[in-house]
Amino acid sequence: MNPAFEIIAKEALLFITNNIIVGLGSGSTAEYFISVLSKKCREENLNLCCVASSMKSAKLAQSMGLKIIELTKQVDVTFDGTDQIDTGGNLIKGRGGALFREKILAYNSKKMIVMATAKKEVSKLGKCALPLEIAIFGCDNTKRQLEKNGYQATFRKQENGQNFITDNGNYIIDITYDDFISDPYEEERKIKSIPGVIETGFFLKLASGKIIVQEDTLKSKVEFF
Repeated sequence: MNPAFEIIAKEALLFITNNIIVGLGSGSTAEYFISVLSKKCREENLNLCCVASSMKSAKLAQSMGLKIIELTKQVDVTFDGTDQIDTGGNLIKGRGGALFREKILAYNSKKMIVMATAKKEVSKLGKCALPLEIAIFGCDNTKRQLEKNGYQATFRKQENGQNFITDNGNYIIDITYDDFISDPYEEERKIKSIPGVIETGFFLKLASGKIIVQEDTLKSKVEFF
């Protein structure tokens, strides 16, 4: 296990109190957090309910004794990783393919705490792939419309070569940025104006704070936006 994850999880547990609803993100950092959260609940006999952003996270949490509920109330605090985070707390997420549910969960949380190593920090978003969750119906046309608007678009594939299918039964298209994104808000507006695009991997003004660990020194910092 990456020792940086241990530091991140230790910092994240400081936000956990009894009788709250905790949002569980997806990905390697979030999965490690789930394991230490379950241990803390057992040792301190905490009464928590959790909402998971993916079936994989839900299954893992349940296997470790955490109580999973549906998203019917506002979540107190959500913990999730990221692919990129800029100086203002804006994110690009979705490498694991759970961006749609992750965004719904973040939007319906009082706080969203981003957990990441320092290499995920950037001055500006971009020079990376941006995942889009799209409807299967008319998916080839959606891809063509994205390309018509100047985007390099590719369907995400599974190991068997078939299109990746999300927990919601949709496809993922990754569009590539060779440069920094000057205005993520305008980019999101343009992309979501194309029928068939359900959600983007832009998480803009959703994060409340971040836990960042430098992998070489294992020094951590906690900042709020």
